[in-house]
Amino acid sequence: MKQILLPAVCAVVLIAGSIGSFCMAATDSTTVSPPGVVAESSNDAAAQANATILEKTDVPEYALCTLSVATVPEGVTVTLDGSRFGQTPLVISNIDTGSHVLLLQKVGFYQKRIAFSLPAPGASSLNFELTAPGRLEISTVPPGATVVVNGADRGTTPFIDSLLKPGTYRVRLSKEKCVPVEKMIEITGGATVAIVDTLLSTLPKDRDTSASAAVLPEPRKKKGKYFTVGMVAGVFSVFLLILAIIETRE
Repeated sequence: MKQILLPAVCAVVLIAGSIGSFCMAATDSTTVSPPGVVAESSNDAAAQANATILEKTDVPEYALCTLSVATVPEGVTVTLDGSRFGQTPLVISNIDTGSHVLLLQKVGFYQKRIAFSLPAPGASSLNFELTAPGRLEISTVPPGATVVVNGADRGTTPFIDSLLKPGTYRVRLSKEKCVPVEKMIEITGGATVAIVDTLLSTLPKDRDTSASAAVLPEPRKKKGKYFTVGMVAGVFSVFLLILAIIETRE
């Protein structure tokens, strides 16, 4: 009898243990959410956090400026940082703060390049005056004189230079067998300076000597002329004297 009861008790214990494990598994499955749902919700939250971080860091907000450019004369072409924007008077918007390069150009004027900085957002203005070149015209008598401007050979007369920057210049005019001429001139923007010079020959004495040599025979001619007149007058006087003697004898 004892041999029959022992296996039966063991079988009952095993069955009871299996039933208890099954009940615990059922209880856990009802209280814990499925793993797939939890992972999906956590990924959504991380994606939203990353999107917020990217929005704040990768897309910075720039501080913008407005620049007004005015020039004398007007109608000057404005190029900012290599991009052409138009002609003055001009207002340029949405400019970043920091360093910039401005280029001003107009036909008939020297171009102007300006490096400047916009340290803070807001409106700024720049005013400039462009410089026009001066014109120099030189003519000489005789022509063909060498023109030297500030030590540089610039050609011969008649001479014209219409692209001189305003300022003071030393001009020297020279020609072979002529006395050189040197003078200081002032060039102003947009104005014309005209120089007309007569170059004196360095050989006036030589010319006088040759002229006097050519004239030397002339006094001899005059002397011979006077001698002939004297002879005629003498002969006439002798003739008159002879007539007078004849009349006295009669």
